[in-house]
Amino acid sequence: MRLVVGCFLLTAIPLSIAIARLAINLNELASRSQVAVKRAEAVGAISRDLRNAGVAVERSVRQAIVLEDANMVDDYARARATFNTVLSKADGLPTDSNQKQGIESLRAQDRLLAQYLSNGIPPVGQRQPAIETAIRLSELSDAIGYDFDGMVSREIAELEMHASKGRSDWPWMVGVSALLALVLGLGFSVLLSRPLHSLDRSIRRMGQAQFDTPVTIKGPPDLRSLGERLEWLRQRLQSLESHQANFLRQVSHELKTPLTAIREGTELLNDRVTGELSEGQQELVRIIRENSLHLQKLITDLLTYQQHRSAVPLKRESVFLPELIQSVVDAHRIPTLAKAITMRIHVVPVTINIDRERMRVVIDNLLSNAIKFSPKSGQIFMATRLVGETLQIDVSDQGPGISLADKLRIFESFYQGQVAPDSNVKGTGLGLAIALDFVLAHEGTLDVIEAGKPGGRFRVRLPIDQDTLVVVKRSIEETGYVEPEAANNISSSPGKPQ
Repeated sequence: MRLVVGCFLLTAIPLSIAIARLAINLNELASRSQVAVKRAEAVGAISRDLRNAGVAVERSVRQAIVLEDANMVDDYARARATFNTVLSKADGLPTDSNQKQGIESLRAQDRLLAQYLSNGIPPVGQRQPAIETAIRLSELSDAIGYDFDGMVSREIAELEMHASKGRSDWPWMVGVSALLALVLGLGFSVLLSRPLHSLDRSIRRMGQAQFDTPVTIKGPPDLRSLGERLEWLRQRLQSLESHQANFLRQVSHELKTPLTAIREGTELLNDRVTGELSEGQQELVRIIRENSLHLQKLITDLLTYQQHRSAVPLKRESVFLPELIQSVVDAHRIPTLAKAITMRIHVVPVTINIDRERMRVVIDNLLSNAIKFSPKSGQIFMATRLVGETLQIDVSDQGPGISLADKLRIFESFYQGQVAPDSNVKGTGLGLAIALDFVLAHEGTLDVIEAGKPGGRFRVRLPIDQDTLVVVKRSIEETGYVEPEAANNISSSPGKPQ
């Protein structure tokens, strides 16, 4: 858990940095925009007041000189006071050197004009220069006012450049952050994948009852701790498997001794060694004899089942499948003749790499199951075919079939399913469980086909490597083998044994 959280945090750091940088840029842009708005408002007011004050000074000077009214000089004085107040405000602006020089020129013109009007209406010879000075002061005020307006425009342009730079930097920052996060994510995935693969292999081995290989996980502390717990589980399961095997061996051995005595006693009674038996006694002997045989088969199946469940690896070898299937069919010739069962066999001429003994047990159990549940004079259909890169083995009979309820449990150990009411078939419920284990050991599948319909149908699928597949296809072409119809299409009329 700590490793996952750490990986998440480290992967999130680049993106967090990018988001933080964006937030800082936005905050800076907002602050500068706020300052710029306030400054633009102040500069606009000063620019407007400066132009108005310059015009007011010019107007008051013209009126005083033209009208030769001394009272108008007081209006000039008030306009000049307002003008100097605006100039003082302009001194507080972040002006450049040209603007400062312009303000100083305004002050010089203001002082010169004040000298002309210091004693009231100027003499006739100074009146025209005074008017020209007032005009220059007004024009210069207007020019500086417009220059202040340009300063606002330049500051807005700078803000736009800053925002544009932020927009251009953002994709680059996001791209680099995403790339760094991707690299970190890939690195952490590699760091985690190796121990996880080791855990997966260990769990698969334990699922296949292979408890001999210790579980060793290298990697982060969390996964190492999980590996240690898995190793404890492996040792525990290995111990339980060993105890189970010992228990079954001991119980089977203890049961065999009294069972042997019962079998011998019933055989002696059945052979009339102790004298003739009445019909009732003969029936009791027959019942005891049949049940002792059934008990002996159950003990044998238990031992066989335990051997099959042990962690013995597959002994793969090249096996010619038609020969293996034919040997199994020959071994069941007596029960098939006893029930007059017709065998229809179609086998692809293929040599595959399998465990001969275990695959023989698979075919034997499926065929035994088909014979047990087949009616007299029925048919059993066994066929193999190539489907893609798998070899498919179908075994079908004309018995009562597998119900939908039994389909989910038919491969469980000791589960015998629903048998027809008039059936005398008895078993241990281990045959299909053993067959499934052996097929899974070959990395194949064993399934019930069309459950709920009459006739039991089982299908085995075994993977085939590419080299074997090429050889099989060539063999089919050379021998002219024709694959049969689907396994569930069993003819209602008996066919000739093959």
